[in-house]
Amino acid sequence: MPKYTLIYFNFKARAESTRYLFHLSGVEFEDRKMSHEEFHQFKPSLPLGQLPVLEVDGEQLPQSHAILRYVAGQVGLDGSNDWERAKADVVLETLWEITPQCHQLYRQNDGTEKVSLADAECYAGYVDFLPYLLGKKPDLSKYPQFEALIRRFEELPQIAKYIERRPVTDM
Repeated sequence: MPKYTLIYFNFKARAESTRYLFHLSGVEFEDRKMSHEEFHQFKPSLPLGQLPVLEVDGEQLPQSHAILRYVAGQVGLDGSNDWERAKADVVLETLWEITPQCHQLYRQNDGTEKVSLADAECYAGYVDFLPYLLGKKPDLSKYPQFEALIRRFEELPQIAKYIERRPVTDM
């Protein structure tokens, strides 16, 4: 069995899904969590000068998405055929497309009524699209700031009016 070392900072973010895969499969790995000081010393030895990196028997694989897909294949959690893998990729790519807009939402919302593409995209993703994919509404109660932003968006008069009048659809 290969020796896996997942190298990232001491937080979840772009390495957590890979950690989940290792734990779900029972495959052992070293979870090396770096401080920012360690990272600056280690950075020149990284393929792209950034984290996360997965070391497999001493070889380095950069980029969180590549790492996630590689590990899923190695531990047997990538789907049983090409179609299942493609469907999983749709979910992954969709979430990865939504995430930057949601980060922008946090940075742009300063308590005023300023609304942006980020607000609309996050609302559509987390309130309309994810429930369709998951079969249930995501629980945002652990994220009160995000929940408040979603609530403020749907309470905007123009949005509330649109939601009230739009046709009911599956998605």
